[in-house]
Amino acid sequence: MLANAFFQFDEAVWGTLRSAEECCPGVYYLATDSGSQFYVNEFYAVPKDYSGDIISKETLAYGTESNGFLLFELGAEGSGAKLVDYEIQRYKVKMGMALNATESLYCTALYAMTQYPEYFGGVLPPRYTPCGLTVRVKTVSNGIYFVETDQCKWLLALNYCIWATELYADLTALGTFCTQDLQSGEEATRYLFFSQETFPAIIYELYQVGRHRGFADFITSKEALMNAVWEQTPTYAIQYNLKVQLGLEPSHLLNWLFESFGYGMLADQDTPQKDKPCPYITWNPDLSGKNYLLLPI
Repeated sequence: MLANAFFQFDEAVWGTLRSAEECCPGVYYLATDSGSQFYVNEFYAVPKDYSGDIISKETLAYGTESNGFLLFELGAEGSGAKLVDYEIQRYKVKMGMALNATESLYCTALYAMTQYPEYFGGVLPPRYTPCGLTVRVKTVSNGIYFVETDQCKWLLALNYCIWATELYADLTALGTFCTQDLQSGEEATRYLFFSQETFPAIIYELYQVGRHRGFADFITSKEALMNAVWEQTPTYAIQYNLKVQLGLEPSHLLNWLFESFGYGMLADQDTPQKDKPCPYITWNPDLSGKNYLLLPI
């Protein structure tokens, strides 16, 4: 146990405390040894009997109790740390305090929305599209939507947090931004839209990530989807299969990245290698020309 100016910290559980500072009244930032020389473990700490109005009861419910304090581990899935970060910035804005160069209340909320839709109400689907106004929405996952426009066209809309982090440049190049979003001047407000001709490649790429398994409700089968990839975006299929052959399969890289941050992945680590599906995008002549997409006509 290490006594400090703020509280008793259980080093046996959380690691040796290296630094502690007050972020705002009653809210502390802590850094502890991680066992690595390259990074530290980071936490927010709030007294269990906290009676302030900066951190909400909704956020406090995510904390892990330890020695009379609630701890929120930064970088841990579902720890509530992103909500604490948001509410600290919100406090600064309300008090007229300047945010530092790395802080943005909007961007902090935007990234937290995908993990905490119950707090933020979810990521709002786009109102404007390159093909008119949105009139109908089908939700794949938080931040990914099929939208029908008033021009009777279906588009696949990806929130900034999705297209900016989970698609490679050659795939984002297939998308289109909305003029109204471009005029806002804020990149994080932009949705990226894809036409039906490019659906297969985008769906296949995102389908590899476990938390976007909602796509399963919109395709007839993965085999039919792979056929559509070959028929509509053959260049992507060739490039993808080449990456698999070279050991650079995009889904493997995404799985590694998201597992590093605690997300559950599609990859079944316990399945014997011989029983795992073929990693290549394959062609089935029996499914040639078959519809793969389940959207209202």
